[in-house]
Amino acid sequence: MRKIAVVYKSKRGSTKQYAQWIAEETGADLFDVDQCKGSDLSDYDTIVFGGWLRAGGLQGIEFLRKNMGTFCVKDVFAFAVGLNTDGIAARQECREINFKKELEDVPCYFLPGAYKPDEIKGGDKIIMGIMKKLMDNSNPELRDAIVNGADRVDRSEIKYIVDALK
Repeated sequence: MRKIAVVYKSKRGSTKQYAQWIAEETGADLFDVDQCKGSDLSDYDTIVFGGWLRAGGLQGIEFLRKNMGTFCVKDVFAFAVGLNTDGIAARQECREINFKKELEDVPCYFLPGAYKPDEIKGGDKIIMGIMKKLMDNSNPELRDAIVNGADRVDRSEIKYIVDALK
């Protein structure tokens, strides 16, 4: 049986929730990326990294980049959590921004997240305000989620990741 580590970067809880569910389903050990070193994972056969998306950037992905040499003989998977993960353009943008060079062969799964406008502060609030202004009407569901909030976190979404790990 392979030894699996699920490492996550979460800001408001959606990514952490998915990471916990994946760990439960696979018997994996769970690590918060901010409290983990690459050397902590040297005994694992499989690494699963999850982060949240901000303007196409996968938060915490630098952990994989920095430690990929440690994982070179291991299976590495990733998942990205956000409101706009079902569109082909959003997925392509995420891959282009985050999965270059040593990460280009890492499979990435896209999972729907949650957004609560009343909890957003500082720079995130500014970014979301700009995004609202720039959005056209081509994706009314996403626009509504940004304006009013949404919770699309769903345990069933981890099925493909769990299947790939088994």
